Amino acid sequence: MTDDSNNSIIVGYLDDNKDNNLNKYLEKKFSENYFFIQIDNTDTIKSAIQKILEKRCCVVILDSKLYTDSGKFTEKITGQNMEVVLTSFYPFISTIVISQEKDVRGLNYIKKYDGSSVNNSDIENYYHEKLGPILQEYINKQSRLRLTYQHETSSSNSVDLFVRDSINETINNLPIYNISKQDIDKLIEMIGDLENKLCG
Repeated sequence: MTDDSNNSIIVGYLDDNKDNNLNKYLEKKFSENYFFIQIDNTDTIKSAIQKILEKRCCVVILDSKLYTDSGKFTEKITGQNMEVVLTSFYPFISTIVISQEKDVRGLNYIKKYDGSSVNNSDIENYYHEKLGPILQEYINKQSRLRLTYQHETSSSNSVDLFVRDSINETINNLPIYNISKQDIDKLIEMIGDLENKLCG
């Protein structure tokens, strides 16, 4: 990163099948502040989140099609489901979902590069234009969040000790909460029911 104020913000890209074009763009842009996070058919949503936490990622790019075959994964994992769980249990992690779908909607949903060109500059320019701004926005948000937290907790009297310690654990990535598969399934089911009502 060229901005020193953001050099502690770690960006992760989680996928079961790495997109080399996207990975090369992120490696070049973020260097040592970037990790590709591999998941496989033994992973669950909880274990995938644990991998994100172990890398101390503050901004995470999720492929929307982590799970496409009913026999592939132990537990159904999609980028959308991962986003719901991360947003609900880990509010200090920003998520971006990247998709191959033609009709991509949402402020944090980005369409994957699918052009026929294999020219690296074309691919880099595409992600620079489509993904770069939202990545920078989230990185800036995470930097401001941490600076605000540091300022507000610099005085031992400004924040209750328990609250300060709890926020500190969360913002500094983050012991995995004691969430069960049942908690995750219930949350995803609730979101699905809400989407069905809104859409239909």
